[in-house]
Amino acid sequence: MSGRWVDYDAGGKAMRGYHVPADGTSRGAVLVVPEAPGLGPMPQRRAKLLAELGYDAFVVDMYGDAKFSGYGEVARTLMESVTSVPGLLLERVKAGLKAWRTLTDVPPARQFAIGYCIGGTGVLELARSGADMAGVVSFHGFLASETPARAGVTMPKILACTGGSDPVVPIEHVVAFKEEMERAGADYQILLMGSGVGHGFTNLDIVGELRRPGFGYHEIADARSWQAMRNFFAKPGV
Repeated sequence: MSGRWVDYDAGGKAMRGYHVPADGTSRGAVLVVPEAPGLGPMPQRRAKLLAELGYDAFVVDMYGDAKFSGYGEVARTLMESVTSVPGLLLERVKAGLKAWRTLTDVPPARQFAIGYCIGGTGVLELARSGADMAGVVSFHGFLASETPARAGVTMPKILACTGGSDPVVPIEHVVAFKEEMERAGADYQILLMGSGVGHGFTNLDIVGELRRPGFGYHEIADARSWQAMRNFFAKPGV
């Protein structure tokens, strides 16, 4: 299954997303927000897997021109170029959402967003902003926010999948996220993967490339979180 590149604009910056139409009858549509290195092979593979499941998928460009840095220090620099500017991460996600909605006729009630690492943070920020869609799923995303969810804001349903040994998302952040969601009256789930599951547990590409303590692929956690996502898509309110 192949996708196509889609040019769009984000605040005057040239962006290039990746669209993979649903294979057969559409079951819904999914916005995919990449991890720190950008629009590389991993989010493209996930979009294709989603299309095989019957979801129209679109991968957001976070940096412009579909930039992908690999897994070295350049990835951190790219990520900080977005996260260091208040509101820019959400702006980039919303620009992708706007472009994607010109490509699909799936109604918001069957639209979802998923994200990895900083992309997971991006979809949580999308939810906090009150985006009109069914739900969002974060995979090893940062859970803390400078603009926490507020009571009275209608949010999509939330599934946050995080590793029990993630050094950048410690248990204190998980507890704070829970308390934030409770205060806001959100419909949320937290899938806390067991000890030994670190940051980046969904990405086989980082094996052999990123050698940092607490980072790495975990096959079982990847499979379980993906199945949790599928269950969530099928019945997001359950």
